[in-house]
Amino acid sequence: MFQGTIPAPMRSIVRETASLWPRGPVYVPCCGNFTIERSLARMGFGLHSSDVSIYTSAVGRWLTRQPVGIQLRDESADELGWLTKSLDDGVGTVATLMLGTRFLASVGRGGLWHERVVRSYREQWKAKHAETVERLSGSDVELASYEVEDVRSWLQKVPGDAPVCSFPPFYGGGYEKLYEPLEAHFTWDAPQYEPLSDDDVVSVLGAITDRPYWLTASNHSVPELHRYLRGGSRRRRAPLPSTCTPARRARGSSLRASRSTR
Repeated sequence: MFQGTIPAPMRSIVRETASLWPRGPVYVPCCGNFTIERSLARMGFGLHSSDVSIYTSAVGRWLTRQPVGIQLRDESADELGWLTKSLDDGVGTVATLMLGTRFLASVGRGGLWHERVVRSYREQWKAKHAETVERLSGSDVELASYEVEDVRSWLQKVPGDAPVCSFPPFYGGGYEKLYEPLEAHFTWDAPQYEPLSDDDVVSVLGAITDRPYWLTASNHSVPELHRYLRGGSRRRRAPLPSTCTPARRARGSSLRASRSTR
């Protein structure tokens, strides 16, 4: 339902690893598209999530019954004023952003193809939006909390003995680039933070794994985590090693640092 996902085998690893954790709160920084939360749904955990992107924050706030707090920019009203009635500060706004990820990159761009994309969405908007709202309303994902906060500061507030499950961005600035079209046309109370560099991602991995229970994945090779490495994955055309690292210190799990055994 939500944009993007992690492969099915990875979702299975998340569930299998988390089954060894004590029931209680689980913290998911860099939650992105809530794939981890969807994988852990109905397992008895209280899920606490955080992220900084406009898309993720819209979904996270809606899932925790907070006002979404996103509006169309004044300068976009001429081209996209037809979206205004769909922005209800709730599920309607979330549905608008989800659909927006598919066509907003074509707004204002020349060429017949881009013009056809925007025209098609405008003409079919009422039906597409209603369908997306209906699908969202059937979601079984429940969050105990969601915060708009940078992973570096948020992890400092997470209890040291609580499980953390997170797949940080594989590349610095990846999410910022992905959601540029949304940021260009919508305004919100965006947080101030420095985009994660590759070195920052490695540092975040260290903070995630400095606890009894954890699971993570990355394309970065971290020597300190090699003893927890349990596997790797690669795309068919573009090789991309992964790292998954969880459970107890003596129980590590990873897809480049995966499931743990005593």
